[in-house]
Amino acid sequence: MALDIQPLNICSVIRLPTLKLDRSFIAPMMDSEQSYEIVSSSIGLAHSLGMSVVAEELKPGMLEDKLMQLGCEYGQGWYFGKPSALEKLNISV
Repeated sequence: MALDIQPLNICSVIRLPTLKLDRSFIAPMMDSEQSYEIVSSSIGLAHSLGMSVVAEELKPGMLEDKLMQLGCEYGQGWYFGKPSALEKLNISV
Protein backbone atom coordinates (compact mmCIF):
# COMPACT_ATOMS: atom_id res chain seq x y z
CA MET A 1 0.00 0.00 0.00
CA ALA A 2 1.22 3.52 -0.78
CA LEU A 3 0.04 6.99 0.19
CA ASP A 4 -0.04 9.70 -2.45
CA ILE A 5 0.76 13.02 -0.78
CA GLN A 6 -0.04 15.40 -3.65
CA PRO A 7 -1.24 18.21 -1.33
CA LEU A 8 2.35 18.55 -0.06
CA ASN A 9 3.43 19.29 -3.63
CA ILE A 10 1.68 22.64 -3.35
CA CYS A 11 4.34 23.74 -0.82
CA SER A 12 6.92 23.71 -3.61
CA VAL A 13 4.71 25.84 -5.87
CA ILE A 14 2.96 28.30 -3.51
CA ARG A 15 4.50 29.79 -0.38
CA LEU A 16 1.96 29.14 2.36
CA PRO A 17 2.37 30.96 5.70
CA THR A 18 0.65 28.44 7.97
CA LEU A 19 0.11 24.70 8.32
CA LYS A 20 -3.11 23.68 10.08
CA LEU A 21 -3.12 20.37 11.94
CA ASP A 22 -6.57 18.82 12.16
CA ARG A 23 -7.83 17.34 15.41
CA SER A 24 -7.89 13.90 13.78
CA PHE A 25 -4.06 14.03 13.87
CA ILE A 26 -3.76 15.64 17.29
CA ALA A 27 -6.31 13.71 19.38
CA PRO A 28 -4.64 10.27 19.21
CA MET A 29 -1.04 11.46 19.47
CA MET A 30 -0.46 10.53 23.12
CA ASP A 31 -1.91 7.04 22.68
CA SER A 32 -0.14 6.27 19.43
CA GLU A 33 3.58 6.60 18.75
CA GLN A 34 2.81 6.78 15.04
CA SER A 35 0.35 9.68 15.50
CA TYR A 36 2.83 11.48 17.76
CA GLU A 37 5.55 11.16 15.11
CA ILE A 38 3.21 12.42 12.37
CA VAL A 39 2.38 15.54 14.43
CA SER A 40 5.98 16.10 15.50
CA SER A 41 7.42 15.69 12.01
CA SER A 42 4.65 17.81 10.46
CA ILE A 43 5.53 20.66 12.83
CA GLY A 44 9.23 20.23 11.99
CA LEU A 45 8.51 20.21 8.25
CA ALA A 46 6.38 23.33 8.50
CA HIS A 47 9.08 25.19 10.42
CA SER A 48 11.78 24.11 7.95
CA LEU A 49 9.64 25.66 5.19
CA GLY A 50 9.23 28.89 7.17
CA MET A 51 5.62 28.19 8.11
CA SER A 52 3.87 28.64 11.44
CA VAL A 53 1.62 25.87 12.81
CA VAL A 54 -1.93 26.04 14.16
CA ALA A 55 -3.69 23.14 15.90
CA GLU A 56 -7.37 23.12 14.93
CA GLU A 57 -10.38 22.19 17.04
CA LEU A 58 -8.56 22.18 20.37
CA LYS A 59 -10.64 21.41 23.45
CA PRO A 60 -9.74 21.94 27.14
CA GLY A 61 -6.99 19.60 28.26
CA MET A 62 -6.23 18.53 24.70
CA LEU A 63 -2.47 18.42 24.73
CA GLU A 64 -1.86 22.18 24.53
CA ASP A 65 1.33 21.88 26.61
CA LYS A 66 2.72 19.04 24.49
CA LEU A 67 1.87 20.88 21.26
CA MET A 68 3.70 23.98 22.51
CA GLN A 69 6.72 21.83 23.43
CA LEU A 70 6.73 20.49 19.88
CA GLY A 71 6.71 24.05 18.53
CA CYS A 72 3.06 24.57 17.61
CA GLU A 73 2.55 28.33 17.82
CA TYR A 74 -1.23 28.66 17.60
CA GLY A 75 -4.43 26.95 18.69
CA GLN A 76 -7.91 27.32 17.26
CA GLY A 77 -11.28 26.16 18.53
CA TRP A 78 -14.02 26.57 21.10
CA TYR A 79 -11.41 26.32 23.86
CA PHE A 80 -10.37 29.87 22.94
CA GLY A 81 -13.80 31.24 22.08
CA LYS A 82 -16.86 30.52 20.01
CA PRO A 83 -16.98 31.54 16.34
CA SER A 84 -17.98 35.16 15.70
CA ALA A 85 -18.56 37.37 12.71
CA LEU A 86 -15.51 39.50 11.90
CA GLU A 87 -17.43 42.75 12.46
CA LYS A 88 -18.23 41.63 16.03
CA LEU A 89 -14.58 40.93 16.84
CA ASN A 90 -13.66 44.61 16.65
CA ILE A 91 -10.64 44.04 14.41
CA SER A 92 -9.71 45.27 10.98
CA VAL A 93 -8.85 42.86 8.21
